[in-house]
Formats: sequence, structure tokens, C-alpha cells
Amino acid sequence: MNEENIDQYVKIGTFGRPYSIHGWLKVHSVTQPPKAIIQYQPWYIQNNKDEWELLQIDNLRFHNNNLLVHIENIDDPEMTKDYVNKVISIPYSQLPQLPKGQFYWADMIGMTVLNKDKINLGIVDHLLETPANDVLVVIGKKRHLIPFLRDHTIKEIDMENKIIHVDWDADF
Repeated sequence: MNEENIDQYVKIGTFGRPYSIHGWLKVHSVTQPPKAIIQYQPWYIQNNKDEWELLQIDNLRFHNNNLLVHIENIDDPEMTKDYVNKVISIPYSQLPQLPKGQFYWADMIGMTVLNKDKINLGIVDHLLETPANDVLVVIGKKRHLIPFLRDHTIKEIDMENKIIHVDWDADF
């Protein structure tokens, strides 16, 4: 686990649209597998003051492969509107310890990306999940979308020095 991320929060999903007249909400998980999201409790969202707010989930269930949750004291669809599209996060410290050589996406955010010619392409802003492969979104002089393909475009991830070495042309 990256020590610098310990106090950070990590996205595990987002709230979708309301479900039912009793204040339930759909949840879109970004965990792998998606149902693993229920193992990470408690959940937090950022309120309008950019402060982390603890959510009191008093019930959850699966319905037609959709995760549905009920937040304590939110009892009708009108009350759920403030939660729709909100990011669900957990403290980084809640993530399980990974075996040596493995890491979380959150560990790569902010890392410097160098190509094979030692040209600094920028820093990792975030990662995208696509059907074909994950993609590093690197922001520098240009915005680079680099396919996350180990041993192909991603040559080395140096967690200690916070550098990702890639086989990627600076002009792409």
C-alpha cells in the first residue's frame, strides 16, 4: 500500500438513479468484481463543502444484477435526488494489503510518465476502464491516452520513484 495515499479516499462506485418510491438508489460499482463493493463499508461521499460525509446505509440488496441501497432517513425518491451521480468512496486505508508487485489504480494517480526516450509525457490524472483494456490518462504538454497493456505499452511501474515507463511516442 502506498503510504502517501493512506489518508486519501478511493472511488468504489457512484449512485445511480432512484429505485422505488421508498428512497432506494441504484449503485454502479467500479470494484472488481462489481459485487465486491459491499465488502467495503462504511461509504463516504463529498458534500457541497467538499467535506467527507459518512453514509449510513441501513439496507442493501441485489435485484436483476443491480445493487440497490437504502440510506438511513432517506425515504422517498425526492430525497434521493441529492445523491444521484455522487461518487461513493472509502478511505484508502480500508483497502486490503496487496501482494508485493501489485497495486491499486489510486497508487498510480500523480505518477510521472516517461517514454522510452526519457521524455516526460506528464502525470497520470486518472485511469479509464474500457472493454478492450484500461487506459492511463496522462496530462502534460499534451493529453495522452495510453493503453494499460503490461509489457507492451507499459514497460515498468516504479512505485518507489513514482515513475511509469512506457513505449509511447510523445507526438501521439
